[in-house]
Amino acid sequence: MKKSHRILLICTAVLSINCNKTSDFKDLDLFVGFEWNLISRTMDGVDITEDCDKDNVLVFINSSTFNDDQGSLLCDDPGEFNISSDSWKFIDNYKTIRLKYTFTTDKSSGSLYDYWDLLELTESTLRIKDGTAEDNNQIPEIRTYTH
Repeated sequence: MKKSHRILLICTAVLSINCNKTSDFKDLDLFVGFEWNLISRTMDGVDITEDCDKDNVLVFINSSTFNDDQGSLLCDDPGEFNISSDSWKFIDNYKTIRLKYTFTTDKSSGSLYDYWDLLELTESTLRIKDGTAEDNNQIPEIRTYTH
């Protein structure tokens, strides 16, 4: 067997072993199809939930699309910055949720990504922790949702 074929075969085997398809997540039925209502935001055990957070709803429509509805009470003025939910998937062996958003302004457009570590998932509770805060020497925010 040629060396290049062996390398290709090894690479294919490694990719197959590390496959992390969101649709294969064993508890996907607990995750998708629900309106997850934000009930709390904490940092270092301190409640930082604001009134404008209490109408936020996160919906995982299926194994690739989601909607992050900030409700009518906005915490931040978006100005000329338009952002919309795009897609989501599990990464890091189903430990982290990657949310992809698209944005547009008068002068540019692009994608933004949020990474949230999955702390708890039950029939009625979803708890996630900011997956990048500690890497940036920040205190991670923890969000709790119910439906």
